[in-house]
Amino acid sequence: AGGQIAVMVTDFIQGLFASIVIIIILVFIFISLDWSQVTEALLMAPEGASLINPHQGGKVEEDFNFWYFAMLAVLSFYRHKSWQGTQGYNCAALSPHEAKMGAVLGSLRGMSQNLLLVMLAVAALTLMRHPDFSHITTQVNGVLDTIGNDETRNQMIVPAVMSRFLCPGLVGAFCAVFLAAFISTHDTY
Repeated sequence: AGGQIAVMVTDFIQGLFASIVIIIILVFIFISLDWSQVTEALLMAPEGASLINPHQGGKVEEDFNFWYFAMLAVLSFYRHKSWQGTQGYNCAALSPHEAKMGAVLGSLRGMSQNLLLVMLAVAALTLMRHPDFSHITTQVNGVLDTIGNDETRNQMIVPAVMSRFLCPGLVGAFCAVFLAAFISTHDTY
């Protein structure tokens, strides 16, 4: 009923809430994990499948090889300012300066979200590989063993690890971020 203004206000509130929760989770991960443990876990990769040195990753059998990143780089230019869901925001600035500042702030939010995604994966890998966290590994493997489908099992590793690693309040806040993002995506569309 409020039109584009109501959508922008609710999306702003969602973005602010999500950014605060993301920062809190990132701080929790950075405080809870010792970087020597992270480094040791990342160095446990097999020969030729380094998780640190891209020049020693030729034997990585996953789909995230050179061509994935090359396509990602090309698409980052090709799709710039083309998403239909942001056209209302792209056209709403009162001046070119406001438009530029909005783009800068929006990119900062995107960077924090991408950092969270990377850090969740790095934390999960550390918790599953490092011997100091064998109690978490045992619990997670117990949960994962109940999943019959291998593809689903692989997709559930990070959520299963994070549900054991993050405190219940952070898990709830993370779920609230997903709900808020769901609502703001649908009201924008």
